[in-house]
This record gives sequence, C-alpha cells and structure tokens, in this order.
Amino acid sequence: MRKRPSDGRRVLLTEAQVEELEEQWSIANGRHEEYVAKRQQWEKAKRHLTRAGVEPSKDMVEFHLYSEEAMRHAKLGNMAEYRDAQMGMATVLEREGRAEAALSKYLGVWYMDLNGPGLMSITDALGRRVPLSGGSPWRPSRSRRPDPRFVKRVRELVAECGLDGSQVKQAFMHAAEAVQCVHPPTPPDEAWRQLAKDLLPPPA
Repeated sequence: MRKRPSDGRRVLLTEAQVEELEEQWSIANGRHEEYVAKRQQWEKAKRHLTRAGVEPSKDMVEFHLYSEEAMRHAKLGNMAEYRDAQMGMATVLEREGRAEAALSKYLGVWYMDLNGPGLMSITDALGRRVPLSGGSPWRPSRSRRPDPRFVKRVRELVAECGLDGSQVKQAFMHAAEAVQCVHPPTPPDEAWRQLAKDLLPPPA
C-alpha cells in the first residue's frame, strides 16, 4: 500500500505503478531531477549486468550501485560516504540470506564507526565535488559506539553463522584490513577490544 501525493489516498500497486508513484512524489517534493538521475543510474547498472550474461534481480542492481558508490568514495577519501555504501551492501547481502558476507560488511562498518568516518569533499547543488575545508578521512572526535539495534543485528548474524569469539575476531580483523590504506586512527586490535565488550558475552 502506498499513499498518492495527488489526493492522499492509500492504494495497492504493482511494481510498475510503485515506480510511477515514486516519480510523482519526487515531483511533489521538488526532487524530480534527483529521481531521474537515480533512475538513469539504475538502468545503466541493469544494462551492465545484463551484458555480463545475467538477468539481474532488483537486489543485484542495488548491490552493484552501492559497490560503485563505495569505490568512488574510497578513492576520494570520503570515509563517511564509503561507510554508508558499505552499510547498504551489507543490508542487501543480509536480505539475500548471505549471512557471512553481510556479517563481514557490518563488522567493517562497526570498525569505521569506532574511528569516526569523515569527509574530504562534498557535492554542491550542481552535483560537483568540492573540497571541504579542513576535510579529513577520519574524525576521531565523532567516533561512536553502535546503536543497540545494530549490535542485535550483528549478534543474530554471528549466531546464524555459528561462529565463536575467535572466529568473529578473525572476521573482524579481515574487515578492518580493508581500510588500513586510509590510515584509521584506531588500530584493529584496540578496536576489537572495544567491539568485543559490546558484541560478545562476558566469559563465565
């Protein structure tokens, strides 16, 4: 069920009608250009995956877009946006039932949050990347412990994967290694000690 912007009524829609309604909402909210740009990116990604010899599902296209976004932000040193793209990839993987892959991504996000992901540049109103004065890939002052709901999610995935504490640590270290080239301020061993206090049950 979705609400129409024209009359506020809630209606049951097909997938094609949902897309049409989303476009109507983008017009109503003054964000139609942004909607069109995203639809073009979506169609481009879908064509790319189709040329690779597969009929892409919605999740495949979404994951591909997040992956491209992550690579773009990593090159720019925009770790806050890289972190968000990794979170999106993790959500898609979890939705597909790929628990171990999703867990790895979530552990990487957790590590970045403990370091305080920052920005080197921002996008202006014309869609251009503009250097941010005083920008930095990391903002230790903005480091944070995860939301309890996020911790619960990760715990459930750990249980689903049947991992013990040493295996979770190994997965975390592997995930943390992926961002060491950007020189995060908190070493993986130190971050693990912080993370383990929230994630793992205390020893009996």
